[in-house]
Amino acid sequence: MKKYKLLKDLPRAKAGEIVIITNAHSNTAGILKINKWNEDETQRPRLAFIHTKNVDEWLEEIKETKSVWDLCIGDNFYFLSSQGDVVECVLTDSCTDSASRLNGNTFLTIEEAEKERDRRQAIAKILKYCYENNIDNSWKENDYEVRYYFCLSLEEEKVEFFYPRDDQKPYSPIGYFSWNDAKKILKTFPKELKSIYS
Repeated sequence: MKKYKLLKDLPRAKAGEIVIITNAHSNTAGILKINKWNEDETQRPRLAFIHTKNVDEWLEEIKETKSVWDLCIGDNFYFLSSQGDVVECVLTDSCTDSASRLNGNTFLTIEEAEKERDRRQAIAKILKYCYENNIDNSWKENDYEVRYYFCLSLEEEKVEFFYPRDDQKPYSPIGYFSWNDAKKILKTFPKELKSIYS
C-alpha cells in the first residue's frame, strides 16, 4: 500500500502526517478517499476526499525502499560490526558505506541485520565444532565417498541433510559431510541449522 505525506493541513490532520488512499483501485469518479496511516489499526478514520486532479497539491508519495541499492545519501540503514553488534547508520558518500553494501553488510531493518548476524554466528559455531572434532567437511569428487549437505525441506519445513544428485556440487555454507557426521551435526545444532537455512 502506497503511503503519502500530507502537504496541507486538514481539519483532523496536519501537514507532514502520513496518509493513504483507501479507494485507489476502486475509484471510478476521480475522487480519492484519504485516511490516516496506522499499521496497528484496520479501521482508519476518513480524513478527506480529494479529486484526482488535485492530488499533487495535497499529497507527496513516499518512496518505499525495497533494496539496499535504493538507499540514498541521508537514508538510515543497519550494518554488522566486527564484534557482531547491529549498528544504525546514515548513508553518506563514504568508501565505508559503499564497501558495506558491496560486501552484503548493509540492511534495511534491524530485524534483517539481527537475522544475518545469527546466521553468520551459527555458521561459525558449526565450523568451529568441525575443526575441534576433526570432522572433514570438504567436498569429495570421487563417487565412492558420498557427501551429504544440509538444506531446508519445504515439505516438512525442517532442516534435513541430502546427498547431491548427478554429481552436482550444491552450495553449502557449512560444507559437506559423511552420513555419520551429518547425523551428529543435525542432532547437536538443530537451532543453528534452522537459523542458517530458514
